[in-house]
Amino acid sequence: MSNIFYDKNVLVAGSGVSGTGAKEALLKLGASVTIFCDGDRIDNKHYDFIVLSPSFEKDHYLYEFAKNRNIRIFGEYELGCMLNLAPLIAVTGTNGKTTVVRMISDIFSQSKKVVTCGNIGVSFSSCAVDSDYDVAITEVSSFQLEQTAYMHPKVAIITNITPDHLIRHKSMEEYARIKFSITTYQTSEDYLILPYEAKLYDLSLLKTNAKVAYVSAKQKVDGAYVIDDKIYFYGEEIASIPNAGYLKMPHNIENALFAVATGKIFGISNADIVSGLAYFSPSSHRLELVNVINGVSFFDDSKSTNLDSTLKALACMQGSVALIMGGSEKGLLYDELFENLDNVIKICVIGEISDVLINTAKRHNFFDIQKFENLETAVVDAFLNSPDNVLLSPGSASFGMFSSYIERGEKFKQIVMRIADGKI
Repeated sequence: MSNIFYDKNVLVAGSGVSGTGAKEALLKLGASVTIFCDGDRIDNKHYDFIVLSPSFEKDHYLYEFAKNRNIRIFGEYELGCMLNLAPLIAVTGTNGKTTVVRMISDIFSQSKKVVTCGNIGVSFSSCAVDSDYDVAITEVSSFQLEQTAYMHPKVAIITNITPDHLIRHKSMEEYARIKFSITTYQTSEDYLILPYEAKLYDLSLLKTNAKVAYVSAKQKVDGAYVIDDKIYFYGEEIASIPNAGYLKMPHNIENALFAVATGKIFGISNADIVSGLAYFSPSSHRLELVNVINGVSFFDDSKSTNLDSTLKALACMQGSVALIMGGSEKGLLYDELFENLDNVIKICVIGEISDVLINTAKRHNFFDIQKFENLETAVVDAFLNSPDNVLLSPGSASFGMFSSYIERGEKFKQIVMRIADGKI
């Protein structure tokens, strides 16, 4: 693209990863950049563009400010799309998107120079301004999609759509429409990859011109699938499922199939696909076995920020579970949890949603639930119930008690270490 930013005044909203990345990219392009943080006053300078970090919602006054002054406003991810010169892979969904992005990256890195960015902790625009790579592999959140008017991925993936971020998006229908917008500008030369069994809310809301491929760990589909522990793509046998611990979890088989399908669409060899899957290791705080103390296994699933991820974690547990849940409010309902508690002997709840969880439990006649003031007392109580597993899978965001799911998970690990050392 031509450099439309040279010698222009740009207001960048936000000073985190996205805002800082946008600033770096725009300065390289010769723009004059002003950083705006929520609560700041906007000066009287004329602005040609406003670039938003994902946290800025549609009702923020910057939108009205831009409209009244005829200023083009868009998100940092869209800035990355504008600058990117390589084929784009875009992955969204309620759960699993980080895992899928990292799997694709490990597969493609066997033979190509890739950049992995977006909602995974690296600004797309800061990478795209140099475009020194063969393929851009991006994780895209609903917040980023909401701010992106135009994007054109060669391959778009929607891992699943279950309730999340309803305080921001107001309804499941709106949340799903935003997720489905990932395919709006795809053509018949592009691919949209969908799960065959997983929930996608309401497929009648999905409109696409792309070729649609599916993934399934249970049956033959048009796309990538597993039969008798072998992976296939449109009938072609790719490989036996690698002997990797993370692939013993059913949801990770499906995640791997998204990566396999993407690799085959791009012409990646079967050998490189197998090597990439073998090389992959799961992220910290995603069903991570922390320790085994007196026969009790402690699992850190702090990355669980919605109910669907907690349900998937529970489905992976062997034996009885003392579950630790809770965090900040996201407008979610938790009734489905209490319809799937066959192996749960106790729920220890913390944080802002504690009362919501307790009241929901009572409606479903589940009374082995207790509120705790902090994570340490919850973990200790969970352990004292003598389960086979203590599972931290909060099902909600961390804010209010922790700065991020990472801090929450690290705190859990520290507590488990102190229990192992006999200090609590």
